[in-house]
Amino acid sequence: VSNPVASPVTTTRYVVTASLGICTRKDSVTLFVNQAPIADAGKDVTICFGASATLQGSGAIEYSWTPSTFLSSTSIAQPVSQRPKNNIDYYLKVIDSKGCYSLKLDTVKVNVTPAVKLFAGNDTVAAINQPLQLQVIQLGAATVTSYTWSPAYGLNNTNTSSPVATLDRDFAYYVTGITPANCEGSDTVKIKVYKGPEIYVP
Repeated sequence: VSNPVASPVTTTRYVVTASLGICTRKDSVTLFVNQAPIADAGKDVTICFGASATLQGSGAIEYSWTPSTFLSSTSIAQPVSQRPKNNIDYYLKVIDSKGCYSLKLDTVKVNVTPAVKLFAGNDTVAAINQPLQLQVIQLGAATVTSYTWSPAYGLNNTNTSSPVATLDRDFAYYVTGITPANCEGSDTVKIKVYKGPEIYVP
């Protein structure tokens, strides 16, 4: 036929031969194939619940991200996934300066560490200069591996989940827990100190 459709994967030279009776003539045309750009959505990211992540796309001059959920933009190289609530996968397609599309989508995973919830106990009372056992309890699925109590006043240890407090006045402690992914949670407990034979209604 005079108008075949060609779909080469590399640059190819085609030769056409035309005949009219015993006469023939040849001509050629070269189809130049540009290499498709390769989309790179960047490395997978792990963030704390409530945090945001900046995606690191590269590979071309135009970008298209899907889905648009939580994204600050779907058409830039480095959009921000704004406070995603759950783990989510983003897919990237790119276009280069010659108008060529990427043939494959690239994927980046944003993993969201569950929220850190701590309970330092109900506000309580203690006798003056008598030891009181404190205990912070971790709530939810996050795994807390280190604790810090502040202020250090009256505590036998500020880096444990269960310090002992010995107080001579009313006081409040603030405890912070951190996971291996550096996600943080906190809580406060107040302690009222009584000095002698008093009646205290909590």
